[in-house]
Amino acid sequence: MEWFFEFPDIQYYFWAKKSVSFYKGFDVMISVAAPHAIHWGIASFLESCKQKPSKKWIADCGDPFMGAKMNKLPKMPWFSILEHRFCKLCDFITVPIENAVNAYYPVYQSKIRVIPQGFNFEDSILLRKSYKKNEIPTFGFAGSLSPGKRDPGKFLQFLLEYDKPYFCVFYTNMVDLVKPYAEKSKGRIEIRPYVPRTELFAVMSTMDFLVNIENEVSEQLPSKLIDYYLMGRPVLSINAKSDINKVILPFLAGDYSEALVFEKPEMFNIKNVAESFIKLADDGV
Repeated sequence: MEWFFEFPDIQYYFWAKKSVSFYKGFDVMISVAAPHAIHWGIASFLESCKQKPSKKWIADCGDPFMGAKMNKLPKMPWFSILEHRFCKLCDFITVPIENAVNAYYPVYQSKIRVIPQGFNFEDSILLRKSYKKNEIPTFGFAGSLSPGKRDPGKFLQFLLEYDKPYFCVFYTNMVDLVKPYAEKSKGRIEIRPYVPRTELFAVMSTMDFLVNIENEVSEQLPSKLIDYYLMGRPVLSINAKSDINKVILPFLAGDYSEALVFEKPEMFNIKNVAESFIKLADDGV
């Protein structure tokens, strides 16, 4: 029943409503979701407050809520009331990618501005370890998985049937989607739990290439892709329609000519992201 009440995230509703009551006289307030309960709590406070905590309110949404398509279960309809409330009361809604705009109610889309997720490039680059080609193809994936949506099945089945040496690591908490293949791989596929970002960078920046299993929805972009970019290794990006033999074999042979191309990576630099928020707070463009 957790999904029925959005527990435990719903607790942030009460925390945010209470916390924002202590703030007064600010030029801009930026609230960050997920969880979206933070936005809901602030909206509830604003409906009844005598003095607003700030001149402008920017509600930043990393992923959509009611319009999200990655959910295993549908959102309960009463949460649409809370989404309508915060969208009505905030001055701007910021989303990380253009396609995310479609996941929000049309009546509020004029309030939406696209500001990418921010990453500290300088610190991240320092986390890299120097790369030296591995004796056998060594590659890895880090992040969440979802059956039928970000599903590694086709990729892992190919690896099981591949008869040459390799070593593949999956950092994920969705163990059940990888375990049946790992158990049959004779040690070639390994599952590891999530680790701190510093440790992840140290390990994955020494791999020959990294693996991205694409979302089957266009409204959400995995933030790990920017981390992958900062790790400095080629990225093999696959989806349900990929010709697995065609896209993977060149990578296993050391040919990375079809690696994922990162468009305008500097827009994810935290310095540029911060400037975008300041500009939005100043003049709303």
